Amino acid sequence: MQETLHAYVRVSTKGQLVGKSIESQIEIAKKVAKMLDMKCEIRNEGASSSSQKNKKLGRNYRVELENIKDDIVDNRIKHLWTYDRSRMFRDTTDSMYFRREYLEKYKVTYYEGEHGNIVNYDSSDEKFVYDMLSRLQQLENEKRSQKSKDGKRYLLRRAEENRHYGGTVLFGYYSKDAKLFV
Repeated sequence: MQETLHAYVRVSTKGQLVGKSIESQIEIAKKVAKMLDMKCEIRNEGASSSSQKNKKLGRNYRVELENIKDDIVDNRIKHLWTYDRSRMFRDTTDSMYFRREYLEKYKVTYYEGEHGNIVNYDSSDEKFVYDMLSRLQQLENEKRSQKSKDGKRYLLRRAEENRHYGGTVLFGYYSKDAKLFV
């Protein structure tokens, strides 16, 4: 019986659904599965941030990721792929916990990237590298987020009358040459 590669795909925002990111991730997943001579099962989270907390639960919660965890525990997943680690987690603690309590504990082979590179965590050195890469991705995300916030604050402090800084124009107004008009 042919093995199945479970491919977890997602984007962070609803706006990114308009682009081709998920389609691209799915296409790459299918190529990787073919290269590994496996069937491909797409596990599509859609638009779901990995860093925003669910207000009701007080923690990150993504339905498809939780389904994957359940399927790992129930021994239905032995091969898991993502385009990169940040598709799964941007928080180091969550990433390390997932590695230890799901990937290692249930002996799941984890593949990453366009070539389906196996992510090893068999030795202390490999676990360290896995955890460090997860931490670096978290740092990169935090820095990108801070730059975005700083840029918005800067623009607000220097606000010009009738200046339009992007986004949806309020009802009754229109934007021309970055200026708002009634």
